[in-house]
Amino acid sequence: MTYPSTFSRPPTLAEYIQGKGWSHSQAADHFQFSEPAIQKMIKNTDRDIGVWNDQIVETKSREVVLLHANDQHIQWPYTQRIIFSELIQPRGRMSNDEC
Repeated sequence: MTYPSTFSRPPTLAEYIQGKGWSHSQAADHFQFSEPAIQKMIKNTDRDIGVWNDQIVETKSREVVLLHANDQHIQWPYTQRIIFSELIQPRGRMSNDEC
């Protein structure tokens, strides 16, 4: 996805892992995700997965007509594009995982 130059995009998960010199297994342990989940996030080109403040985030863009942030109601006369990164949490163990 292309972002305006004013947006500080988090480094991709692959860039972050490579910068740390980690294997996928080490990254999985660090972020408390399974190794297949880490691999899937790196391979998926439909989602913008990165790392911000040592946490995995997904950056998204939406068209909005009003916004409530920092206890303020923000409304524009026209639709505006907002860009945000939200935290991604591990879902927990699947039922067929080893205990």
